[in-house]
Amino acid sequence: MKRFTFSLLGTPQIFLEQTPFSLPTRKTLALLVYTVIERKSIARDRLMTLFWPDSDQEHAQTSLRTTLGYLRRTLPPDRFQIERDAVLFVRGDNISIDAEILLDAAKSASRPQLRQSTYIPVFRAAVENIRGDFLSGFSVDGASDFDNWLVMQREFFHQQAVRVFNALSQLQLETGLYFEGLHTTTKWIDFDPFDETAYQRQMQLYLAGGDRIAALQSYKSLSLMLSNEFGVLPSPQSQTLKEQAQTMVDREKKRLDPEMECIALNRMAISLSQSTYELEQALNLLRQALHLAGQSDNSLYRAETHWNLAQTYFYHGSLESALHHANTALDVARVLGRDDLIGRILNTIAYVKLWSGDPSTDVIVWADEAFLIFERLHQPMMQVDCLTIKANSFLSKGFPEQGFQYAKEALSLSETTQNDWGIASASYNLGLAFLDQGEIQLAESQCQRGILYSRTAGHPPLVFFNLLVLGHVEREAGKFDKALDTHSEALQLGMELKSPYFRFLVATELCADYLSLRNTEKALENALVARKLRIRVPYSDYTRYQETEALLHADYWEEAMQETDFIREQLLADPHNRRLEYFYQRVLAAWASAENKIDDAKICLEQAANQARQWGFQTELESTKRELSRIEDLLKR
Repeated sequence: MKRFTFSLLGTPQIFLEQTPFSLPTRKTLALLVYTVIERKSIARDRLMTLFWPDSDQEHAQTSLRTTLGYLRRTLPPDRFQIERDAVLFVRGDNISIDAEILLDAAKSASRPQLRQSTYIPVFRAAVENIRGDFLSGFSVDGASDFDNWLVMQREFFHQQAVRVFNALSQLQLETGLYFEGLHTTTKWIDFDPFDETAYQRQMQLYLAGGDRIAALQSYKSLSLMLSNEFGVLPSPQSQTLKEQAQTMVDREKKRLDPEMECIALNRMAISLSQSTYELEQALNLLRQALHLAGQSDNSLYRAETHWNLAQTYFYHGSLESALHHANTALDVARVLGRDDLIGRILNTIAYVKLWSGDPSTDVIVWADEAFLIFERLHQPMMQVDCLTIKANSFLSKGFPEQGFQYAKEALSLSETTQNDWGIASASYNLGLAFLDQGEIQLAESQCQRGILYSRTAGHPPLVFFNLLVLGHVEREAGKFDKALDTHSEALQLGMELKSPYFRFLVATELCADYLSLRNTEKALENALVARKLRIRVPYSDYTRYQETEALLHADYWEEAMQETDFIREQLLADPHNRRLEYFYQRVLAAWASAENKIDDAKICLEQAANQARQWGFQTELESTKRELSRIEDLLKR
């Protein structure tokens, strides 16, 4: 029998083997989850009371019968046992439920043998499944009793998760697994940012690993959170840990030379930018490190610091500064002949060029040179990164066949080397490529896989991009509410990542989602957010014309014209960008339709349809045909 996986700790997801198992309504999903979690036979009357409390007996029975019939038809055989008065979800060895894996681990955490390191895999497996609270963000309209049950379950599983986080990180501290423990505490703080114990454990791990500066930074984050949220100071236990770290730092400062301090500042900055995404603080530390590198006259430290500055400015959205520091680092690295550093810098330059919308072929040139270096150095993970840059570049410029080939190559290399990060990165690019091909189910499945692997790799930005593309795919499949839920999850994650890129990208998608749902007010709200940020990034051109539509719907004519001029300027600077050329025709069609020039709108849409057909944008072709059909109906009236 096929494996059935329930991923309920976070936004609910169900998989049959590795394929997402979709249900038609939230109520159907809620009923299935309820029967799974309760682990017992449930009376039909109880289910009717939970899910159809406002219906009379006859209608409630009909609704329940329809829902159960659907589940019995679509679930694996004999999985749902339906009797005259009760319903039972039948379990088996081929079922995995993350909430129960967590519960078993929490029971183990309460046993006296806890301190045995043999428990680490048990706790680790439970923690890896935690994406958020039980059924995070989920509710059912008109089912208050179910929602009350859900609140209690969330609190219960939240407590179990905290117990396991605590037990795992304690064992990791005691057994010297400091780096792994820091990963655990970072996830713990993401899960419950108000739990002071998580910060204390993180400080203990940093101190045990010798990173006193990072321990102080953890205390600073704790202090800021407690002050902002509760108006209180950290506990005496936290203050004691902070004093220990400060004493060690003060002692070390007396004997640190500029080179050692430069290294320490770089490490702390990297930790800030990659774990807590405090980019401004990371930049300040790197500027101090650059000054110290100049004092020491150590070219390698100077090059490394410039490279870290380039990366951090890139995440910050300051692309000109990123390119300046990357070029400076590259000049020094070439003189030093350090191929490993040269490859990393070339990779960063390729990213900066890609995200700045560079119309030239420089992106491919930089990525190719970096790829050859990493191939020579036997670094397959970085080779994959270069391949995904090339895939993204071709896809964003409207060359789906080339983009698809590079994404496939990246996925193959990642699978061969068991690189979870690479699989996640290749997956969202393949999702975009499948979307262009009109292969909606393949695109959806690939993005779901990307989400699983990016979470396994502990890489929130890749979770974000896979969610972003998944929501786009769901919208094209007509699953508008589901797309909105997915992009709302991406929005929450994007806010945590603290980079303008993520807020901008999700705003463009939410605008398109709300347009599909005919909620023009919300569509306008997100169009204005995207317009305010107005960052040129590869992915943004997939939805740019819908922002113009939203502005026109709301009679924001001046803003819509400015947006149109912006797209026109981009196209003039990058005339070979097929994606931009197609979307510019859609923008012109939106303008013609808004001005009631229906014949002109038809001409623009026919041109857009021809371009989509010629260039292989199958999903966009279908979208254009639908709009063209609507316009032709208007002409017949």
